[in-house]
Amino acid sequence: MSETSDLIQFLLDPRIKIVSTALDLLLGMTATNEGNNTLLSHLKPLSKNLHARYLMNDSLDEKILSILVNISGAELDENKVVCLVQLICKGIPKQPRQIELLSMLLANITTSEQGCIALCSGDRSKFLVPLLSKLLESPETSPAVVADADAVSDSSLDPFRYLASVLMNVTRTNEGRLLVLRQILEESPMSAPSSPSPSPSPSPS
Repeated sequence: MSETSDLIQFLLDPRIKIVSTALDLLLGMTATNEGNNTLLSHLKPLSKNLHARYLMNDSLDEKILSILVNISGAELDENKVVCLVQLICKGIPKQPRQIELLSMLLANITTSEQGCIALCSGDRSKFLVPLLSKLLESPETSPAVVADADAVSDSSLDPFRYLASVLMNVTRTNEGRLLVLRQILEESPMSAPSSPSPSPSPSPS
């Protein structure tokens, strides 16, 4: 087995510290094109083992998503795109930094037509809808109270900022346009069921 294969196997180790170290080494590989290409050549076992660890530990999730963001910047064929989409469709993380990384990953994936189709087709479209809901809701964010305003990162204020790029990307395809249109209609107040009118009180005789 190669060193890369060994690292990928360490992702299944029951000791979190070992898994974290393996993720650090894999993340380091993504700093070069050669490293990214090596990981992409092992994408099937890599995505399988990352899937087993995803959404189980916040610190691990950040490393997993960082790895995926970096390798998704390369040119991906349809099979690799589907592989990445299936991995992240496991669920949506809770922490702002992980949501930001997930949005960056989706923005990378949807730069290609096959990425948009993979994300907007079938059951996988159910994964994108909650994220689109967050974008379309446009919630007001309370300013954080800190001593130094420069210490507040953009991601802490708006972890969904990259979803605007995702929205623009997916609407280049028929599947994406239909998905976004359905979501807009569902979010529209006009689509909400109206409350039944109260029955008129009987007139006193």
